[in-house]
Amino acid sequence: MQLSLHYLIREPKVKSDKNPLLLLLHGYGSNEQDLFSFEEALPDNCYVVSARAPFDLQYGSYAWYAINFD
Repeated sequence: MQLSLHYLIREPKVKSDKNPLLLLLHGYGSNEQDLFSFEEALPDNCYVVSARAPFDLQYGSYAWYAINFD
């Protein structure tokens, strides 16, 4: 799998031709590790991909788009 974003992936325990994909998208100021921390609680038959947003807010925080707090 090739993505232009940093990501974490958990493959299904039993692979088939129709394993579902669960894409985890964190909120503003978080990162890909936040939601991935509970991947063990998710269904075993899913591919689980947790993507990191592209905008670097520093200190390990990221956002999917720029927000101006004016």
